Amino acid sequence: MFPLAYWLPGDDHGSYEDPFSSWTYLMNSTDIQIAFVMYCISVIGFNISGNVLMFKLSSVWYTMMDNFRPIAVWLTELFIYYIISQSFGEKWTNESYLLIAGMLILIYGTSIYNAPNNFGSILLDGHWYSFGIDCSKEYNAIIQQQQVREYYAAEDDAKSHRLLTSGDTSSTLESYYDSDDLLPHPLLDREQ
Repeated sequence: MFPLAYWLPGDDHGSYEDPFSSWTYLMNSTDIQIAFVMYCISVIGFNISGNVLMFKLSSVWYTMMDNFRPIAVWLTELFIYYIISQSFGEKWTNESYLLIAGMLILIYGTSIYNAPNNFGSILLDGHWYSFGIDCSKEYNAIIQQQQVREYYAAEDDAKSHRLLTSGDTSSTLESYYDSDDLLPHPLLDREQ
């Protein structure tokens, strides 16, 4: 975008955006340099904390927390305007109600999309908050699939451990996967 903005006519030394002018400001202003470094540190901190959050908890938590960022920015702008200085920030207007409605829709939609997880999920189970939509059968199928995957993963780990600790060097991973001694999952037996 910057090369295009540089070639488009505008008020910034004949261009719509002059990166050379921005570079000159950055190199000659201590205030801009400090703001630039603080911005870089905050962005790095935000990204690192987001990755740690996903690693320690889950991507569902990260998604839910990410939805609160515009809310936090808007509340901070209101705080700045009404508490610190009316020269900065944002004041409450009639459009603020629309902003709140949009943020509620954003959080509600993310909560539905992330179902049936433990945190931040709204299950569409026929209640008033799900507008009468009932997806209980679909949720149960998803939960059963997760249980089957977890069961076979645990079975797989146990067989791998037995294979590695048995001392049998003639057994290979190929023979391990070709064997028919995988135990059937109880949920699969009920479905058949």
